[in-house]
Amino acid sequence: GKDAIIVSTRNGDGDAGGYGVKVTAALETAITGSVVYDDLAGTDTEDVLDTILECLAYHRTPPRLAEKLLNRVRCLEIDDTLMALAGALDSEFQFAPVGHQKLARPLILIGPPGAGKTVTAAKLAARAVLDGQAAALITTDIVRAGAVEQLGAYAKLLKLEIKVADGPDALAGTVGTLPAGGFSVIDTPGINPLDISGLKEFSTFLEAVDAEPVLVLPAGGDAFETVETAEAFASLGASRFIVTRLDTTHRLGSLIAAADAVRLKFSEATFGPYIGDGLGPVSPMFLALALTDRLGEAISTLSTTEATS
Repeated sequence: GKDAIIVSTRNGDGDAGGYGVKVTAALETAITGSVVYDDLAGTDTEDVLDTILECLAYHRTPPRLAEKLLNRVRCLEIDDTLMALAGALDSEFQFAPVGHQKLARPLILIGPPGAGKTVTAAKLAARAVLDGQAAALITTDIVRAGAVEQLGAYAKLLKLEIKVADGPDALAGTVGTLPAGGFSVIDTPGINPLDISGLKEFSTFLEAVDAEPVLVLPAGGDAFETVETAEAFASLGASRFIVTRLDTTHRLGSLIAAADAVRLKFSEATFGPYIGDGLGPVSPMFLALALTDRLGEAISTLSTTEATS
C-alpha cells in the first residue's frame, strides 16, 4: 500500500530464471511496538546526534564536514552530547599546542592583516616570561604605521627589548644572535592571501631563518573564505594555527572547516586585548564546549596569568 516503506532491495537470486529484483517492504505501523523499533527511535544516541547537528548548523559548518563529524559520533556510541562531540573532534582533527614548552626553533607568526599577530606574539612571550623562561620578541613589521611601537609597548611591560629586522638578511642575523633554549617569537606584517606575489616575496623571510611558521587565524569569518586563507598560508609551510578573536564572535564553523580542508593542527586560542591572560591550548573538549553554545565556559578553561607591570 501507499504507506509501506522499502526495507531492502536486491537482485533476483536465481528463482524464476534469475530475473528481476527482490524488494522487501513493510508498514511502519506494523513494527512500532517491537523492541527493535523502540530501541532505535528516540534513543539517547539519536538525541545526541540531533543536538550536535543543530550546533554544527548554528556554527555554519559546511554540510560535508558536519556529516563527517556525525558519522564519527555514530561510531563512538556515546550518549553524552559533550563527550560524544569531543570524541569525534579528537578523532577527526589534530592538536599541537605551543604550551609552555621550550622551543627548538623560533615561532614566526603569519596571517592576514588584522588577525591579531602582534597581540598574540606578546601573549606568547608573556607566558614564557612568567614561566621563568628567557624570551625574545622580534618584528619584521616595518610597514604598518605604529606596529613597532605597539610591540615595543608590550615588550616594555615584559621588561624585554624588541629587535627589529627590516629584511630577510637582517632577520637571519638577529635570529643568529639569540641564546639557545629561549622562547623566541617573530611578528610579521599582515599578508593579503590573495596576493600571490606578496606571498612569494614574504617566503624569502621564511627561507632566511630556521623558524616554524604558525598561522594566526581570526574566528568568525565565512567558512569558504577562511579555508582559502588557510590554504594560502599553508603553502608557506604552516602546519598549525592559533585562533584569535574568540570573544568577538559566536560562530566557529569557519575554523573547523579550515582545519579539515587544509589538515591544520589546532594550537592555541586567544581572547581579549590584555597580554597577561586570554591564551591557552585548544583541545577537543575546548572545541566541544565552544560548539555546544558554551563558549564562555570554553574560554574560562584557557590558562590565565597575571599581567606584569
